Amino acid sequence: MPRPLSLFRRLPVVLSLVFLPALAWAANPLFFGKDERVKVSPTDTPWQAIGQLTTSDDSLCSGILISPSWFLTAGHCFFNNQRKLQSVETLVLAGAPHQEIVPDKVWLPAALKKELTPAGDAFSITEKGGSLDIALLHLPTPVTGITPVPLWQEEKSALQKALLAVNNQVSQAGYPLDQLDTLLAHLHCPAIRINSQGMLEHRCDTLPGDSGSPLLLQSAAGWQVIGIQSSAPGASQRNAENNLAVAIPTVSHQLRRWMSIPSGKP
Repeated sequence: MPRPLSLFRRLPVVLSLVFLPALAWAANPLFFGKDERVKVSPTDTPWQAIGQLTTSDDSLCSGILISPSWFLTAGHCFFNNQRKLQSVETLVLAGAPHQEIVPDKVWLPAALKKELTPAGDAFSITEKGGSLDIALLHLPTPVTGITPVPLWQEEKSALQKALLAVNNQVSQAGYPLDQLDTLLAHLHCPAIRINSQGMLEHRCDTLPGDSGSPLLLQSAAGWQVIGIQSSAPGASQRNAENNLAVAIPTVSHQLRRWMSIPSGKP
């Protein structure tokens, strides 16, 4: 069953009457029980590495700096509701709020487009498309002064063991619809399982704007990115279904391949 995606698209002022229902919806958000999000310091690790990107159709998504030259987010952020590919306008990292970065390359799976279904002003994603929902952005100049958060480097089974060791508690942070200029995190939220499609099911509170935001694991090895937020259940399914993030072991080979391509080539 297709699931709604969580990007947020700014609407022009003249359409403010259309936008009002979204704001009303944000006042009664689709959280798992109650709103457990908190503000986190954008100067601290790992939060300083989280960023907000804007595309050419004014869609807003979150993501994270995984190395000085690479930023990871969700692939669906780069399509409009007609499934046309959009470019990146700007990227701003939490740890450098006054510095706008324009990535020079974007990699995403070519097969993702056909797994997106237009749904009004947005779209939904098929079950098959979930594990394709990633995008890797190359930055023209390596970022300094901000500590990147590395990707999980091991296989799915090792991640499952690591999650058990921390009682299946993870953290998620991004820039959601109700506070677009504020970095909000849900700390110690439950990771449920990695399903057969390679998606990390979790119950961290997310809203539109959180698409592409990282699922983070803190262990003796430090902070690591273990998932990228993709989709959330609709209101009627919220009690029975979980949020879905792309589990890093599912896409690690693809990410390594993209990062191995010389930066001057598409």
